[in-house]
Amino acid sequence: MPSQSDFIHLHAAATTLTNILRCERISHIFIGGYATGLLGGGEGRVTEDIDLIVEKNCRKLLLQYPNITESRDNRLVYHHHGTKVHIDMEVMGTAPWVPNPRTTKVYTVAPTDCPRRQLISMIPILHPSILLLTKLLPWKEADQATRAAQYTRSRTGFMDIRTILQWLADKKSRIDFSGLA
Repeated sequence: MPSQSDFIHLHAAATTLTNILRCERISHIFIGGYATGLLGGGEGRVTEDIDLIVEKNCRKLLLQYPNITESRDNRLVYHHHGTKVHIDMEVMGTAPWVPNPRTTKVYTVAPTDCPRRQLISMIPILHPSILLLTKLLPWKEADQATRAAQYTRSRTGFMDIRTILQWLADKKSRIDFSGLA
């Protein structure tokens, strides 16, 4: 099981991004493995990147800040004490499935929600009732693939789905099919 120190660079990246985007009044929500891990699961794995949805393209803005650079493959990278966190950003309206971070359901994770992770700020994530839907189709596609890398992705996708379903059950919440286009 990963230790708290395995997540520090991810939390630092998420906190920095949240602070910048809030200051600039740019709506955003985290998705993917990092968001799922904040729901109490994911203790068995550490994601390598942070995925988020933003209301407008803010790439140039983010590159003006210290510790944020661009990789050779044009991904944003957050640097934290020698560790790199890749940032995968989806801009609202660029793909049909990308919800509007201003109008979609958001769940804000507070530091007290996951004390073992030692968060230092509030982190907005896509509401788990919708986050689940973003995991289902990629999991199905990866599960049917024959390549080893896709099989690994299928396993982590399945772990994420189980984590989200458990969170929904614990909160007596339902899947929100209307929340995703």
